[in-house]
Amino acid sequence: MNKRNTFKTGFAICAILLVLGAAAGAAAATLLPPQIVESLAVRGAEGAFGTRFFASLISVGKFHAAALFFAFSMLGAAAIPAISAVRGFLLSFAMTSLVRFCGSAAVLPTLGLFAPELLFAIPCLLAISAVSFEASLKLAKRANPYDAKFAKCALATLGVVIIAALADAALSPSMLSAISAYFPT
Repeated sequence: MNKRNTFKTGFAICAILLVLGAAAGAAAATLLPPQIVESLAVRGAEGAFGTRFFASLISVGKFHAAALFFAFSMLGAAAIPAISAVRGFLLSFAMTSLVRFCGSAAVLPTLGLFAPELLFAIPCLLAISAVSFEASLKLAKRANPYDAKFAKCALATLGVVIIAALADAALSPSMLSAISAYFPT
């Protein structure tokens, strides 16, 4: 497989597993009894902006960091697509659970709550996953996988994750407040 095809293959595998994970997450959330969904509901985003930012940074960036970590391992070819599937599952599960708990009127506030991840973090996760997948395969062939493209993608990922975390920290209080208006009493 040539260099370009390896990237495309990694991207396609990760994207497909992300979508399959999202479908499984949505299905799992609809199968839960209402009492469990109620206990999973988010009740608020408290704390100073800095606290919310660092919590968002960890929440948004942990999957990117895991994909990058596995770029340095031959196990990455198997682990990186699995990371994409888990991310899709968890994101879809959270969104579906909130909408199920709060009702269909909460769809727009829920989309607003997860907008930084949907618009910034998920596309970036697919890009870093594809580059990391490619690097992992190169490692298995005993080639040097860490070129300028890898470094640029890793730095761009860091920048996008920071932007997504800043947006998440700024938007989450108002979006959670909007969603909480739909909580059953």
